[in-house]
Amino acid sequence: MKNFSFNNVEKLIRMKCGQAYVISNDDGELLEVGDVFLPNENEYGTRPYRYQDFGDVSDSNKRVITICTMVGCCYGCKFCSSRKTFKRFLTKEELLGQVDFCIRKGTEHDRLSDPMKSKEFHVLYTRMGEPFLNIDNVIDSIYELVNKYPHIKIGLSTCGVRDGVEKLLNHPKIATHIMMQFSAHGTDEETRSELLGMSTESQLMSLKNIADFTKKFRKLNKRKVSLNFVLLDKFDYDFKKLKKYFDTDDVYLRLSPLNVTKNSSAQSFEGLLQEYDVLHKAPFTSEKLKQIIKNAKESGFAYAYAPAIDEEIKYNAACGQALEALSLTASS
Repeated sequence: MKNFSFNNVEKLIRMKCGQAYVISNDDGELLEVGDVFLPNENEYGTRPYRYQDFGDVSDSNKRVITICTMVGCCYGCKFCSSRKTFKRFLTKEELLGQVDFCIRKGTEHDRLSDPMKSKEFHVLYTRMGEPFLNIDNVIDSIYELVNKYPHIKIGLSTCGVRDGVEKLLNHPKIATHIMMQFSAHGTDEETRSELLGMSTESQLMSLKNIADFTKKFRKLNKRKVSLNFVLLDKFDYDFKKLKKYFDTDDVYLRLSPLNVTKNSSAQSFEGLLQEYDVLHKAPFTSEKLKQIIKNAKESGFAYAYAPAIDEEIKYNAACGQALEALSLTASS
């Protein structure tokens, strides 16, 4: 089986906290990957948002690589840059090749050549594509990464692909390494179905299904599962409703800003968590946001803000943005 080195760099974004790349495969298909170093988080993923607040942080502390699992994506999440652009799944070798590329290329930017020298090393399957539609290749690649880097943490973010997610329960060896996140986005099924572009009752796991899985997964992994919500001005959020399904000891809420893309703009979506909130750590730019935060506090669930750091905001380097910017430049 061919190993993939991804030598073709179509775009490089340099940031103080690392790099993001758009790379092309031998068949000319484009992928985006990220490679940053970050400060340590607390239990729920909260960390400084501004690079100037990181302190003395480098690769030796915490390194985070983000990769794609598909060329394009099958799903139709309304605010996502890669909605309904699916071309093919990436092979195990291509998944591992993205990680190897970041490690190899990073040495050109004074990054460590060996992630084992980093106190924490994370690989997040969170950029383009739904990982649980490509779950067999994803699981195979995780086994190789765990064997190569025993201290690694793996981030998996999913809309809730029922069959794929359930497969994780058959792999206790790697389950302990996984940081599990569900793209909930709505506190009721109607909102989730609208935002995810498909029925969460028939095609995806419902909130109840996710809660049932979480109870099983927590027997393999002590880390709380996160429920991610991109906060949009057009929708209401009642986190108290989640207590019907979820135990507050099993999950926490990640409240995210909107990564602005052509698709989110086409839907006239506006994010409630703005750059001001991110950089000043005070999410009070709107009365509606105040009420949402108040509701989150009163729900009893732990919660954390999960915006990109200021460097990613400045350079449009968050998920989907680097590749979209290159595509728009090429078409203009």
